[in-house]
Amino acid sequence: MGVTAFTFDRAHAESFIQFGYEHYAGVPGWIPPIRAWMRAQMAPENQFYGRPGNHHRHFLCAAGARVVGRVSAFVNADLHDADGSPIGAVGFYEAIEDDGVSRELLDAAAGWLTSQHGIHRIWGPLNFDIWHGYRFMTRGFEHERFFGEPGNHRWYPEQFTRYGFTVRQSWATREVHGREAIAGMVRSGEETTRAFEGRGYRFRPIDVSRLSEGLATLHDLTTRSFAAFLGFTPIGREEFEGLFALTRHGIIPELIQFALDPEGHPVGFVAAFPDLTRAVRAMRGGHGPLARLRFQLAPRSPRRVILFFGGALPGASRERAGLGRAGVHVLARQATALGCDHFIEALVASGNPSAALLGEHRTAVTREYELYELKR
Repeated sequence: MGVTAFTFDRAHAESFIQFGYEHYAGVPGWIPPIRAWMRAQMAPENQFYGRPGNHHRHFLCAAGARVVGRVSAFVNADLHDADGSPIGAVGFYEAIEDDGVSRELLDAAAGWLTSQHGIHRIWGPLNFDIWHGYRFMTRGFEHERFFGEPGNHRWYPEQFTRYGFTVRQSWATREVHGREAIAGMVRSGEETTRAFEGRGYRFRPIDVSRLSEGLATLHDLTTRSFAAFLGFTPIGREEFEGLFALTRHGIIPELIQFALDPEGHPVGFVAAFPDLTRAVRAMRGGHGPLARLRFQLAPRSPRRVILFFGGALPGASRERAGLGRAGVHVLARQATALGCDHFIEALVASGNPSAALLGEHRTAVTREYELYELKR
């Protein structure tokens, strides 16, 4: 076996991308990434590469003429420890079930970060930053995937831990099944919502006729709300809007709600989306007219609604108490009106108090995910 390193090389980039498609061919539930987007992530024009202080290196592992693994190493100038020490990242990891391949890839990526950039703390899997995909799924492979969920082969977490990575942070997904259970969420949140609104607060859905303006507000609230989150690094408004390239076509305005204070200023938000898994899978990794037509024609029933994220501005006073529970109540009420019978609270970090917002109606944890850390 041998490892090839590159930064910008069209032929190597195509091999890097193609391996992902071959590696998951025939895997049930796989959601093919959009090839055009993968190519854009490997191209010099990608915004990440142009930021001062950012660096990267891609690695391909081959056995003869056959690619058997890939990984990327990233230096994000904004990603650092509490004492200011830089944290490196390894992402876009894919490998066959062979520890020799895994070790060669991780040796190359971690070695480059340490020898070339003096980085001794490495997180992974992390593609650029937390905005663009990170974490391995560690439990829940038997469940139907949802669009936006980490997806990987079962053996990846063990490959990382055998190499020397340890768990840095865990996340979980919980679910509520059945219309009666969701209606119960609505009933249990009524008192909190009345008290919240009684103090002059209210919720306003995003205006899809002014979507760019709404996404700008969402960007501002997300940036300010998540600033203290693990691994948070800022991105610009244009890049943030680009993250919604597909989900914006499935936006149901009632499922993205801004919390407004008594003066009408946005102070928080909750954002859920109808499940687009089948529609995105129907694109088969394409992005041309035919793929977009398949996306439009594929079923995307709001019966399965996914709560992806919510937040409130820091320094929330007693007056804002109950914002999270009231927001989930509003979403559950809207989901009930839409005929939803499956509500997913996705990717909640361990220790996050929002894990309790679904109350007694939630199932036990059904899926788990982990981000890993290597110290050298």
